[in-house]
Amino acid sequence: MMPFDDVIISEFAGPQPDSSDDPSAEPYFCVEVKCAQYPPATVTFRFTTDGVTAQEWMMMGTGKRRREVPVDDPRPISIEGVFNYLRQLPRPVDAF
Repeated sequence: MMPFDDVIISEFAGPQPDSSDDPSAEPYFCVEVKCAQYPPATVTFRFTTDGVTAQEWMMMGTGKRRREVPVDDPRPISIEGVFNYLRQLPRPVDAF
């Protein structure tokens, strides 16, 4: 993913030991980026052995009640689709 480091907000994997993750859950790796259509929202790509899904998230609430909530259900996407999405995201000038 190095060519896309400038647009990736975060990366994480699981299940994580000593967390609320189900230790018997299928391993996953996620990449989070800004949403192209609505920049305050984010898109999370979840990679598993079964395939890749995309899901949009948005911050809702204020103060202590502020939390990230899903905008839609996870939907399947191909690896090629992920790369095409990442390629079209806006980049800072220092990325060139």
